Amino acid sequence: KTSLPDLKQYGNRLNTIFPEWFFIDTITHRLQTRIDTAGLAIMREKNLRILPMLTNFNSSTANFDGKLLRKILNDTVFRNRFIDDLADTLSFYHFSGINIDFEELVETSNAPLTSFQKRLYETLHARNMLVTMDVEPKNNDYDYSKLSDYNDYIILMAYDQYNNSTGPGPISAQKWIEDAVSWTADRIDPSKI
Repeated sequence: KTSLPDLKQYGNRLNTIFPEWFFIDTITHRLQTRIDTAGLAIMREKNLRILPMLTNFNSSTANFDGKLLRKILNDTVFRNRFIDDLADTLSFYHFSGINIDFEELVETSNAPLTSFQKRLYETLHARNMLVTMDVEPKNNDYDYSKLSDYNDYIILMAYDQYNNSTGPGPISAQKWIEDAVSWTADRIDPSKI
């Protein structure tokens, strides 16, 4: 009830938007879309570049679920079919690309995520689409250097310095943000942040 009026009023001040529309089905582990048609109509009217967010957020538990990614990241045949389905869906809706928001990974190494991102990047670039990825600063779930090779942009989630589990404090203090950006820029091409 608040996002749609804001999009109507301020959408002309944006150039790109990452709507949270793509999910992983908790049973089949296939792509699940929840596209808001009213929002999509306004985004089209405002000529926004639309890169839906694909997330491993599990609505039933209200948390990010690393287990939802196991099959997609580790079964090559399933991964390739998932990526092809994703690319076809993006093409069908004439979206500009994808934003990957995978959090709370349970993999023992960075290789599965990097392999997924490489295949996704190659598939979408062949269709002239952008690939972006959200990453937390200083998090061992991500191989920043390698992921930089397979993303047009890395979206640094420089927030949650303090949160429900840490107690009171700033969400993202200026110095903390500067440190996170600096740390990340030492590992990836700064123009991609």
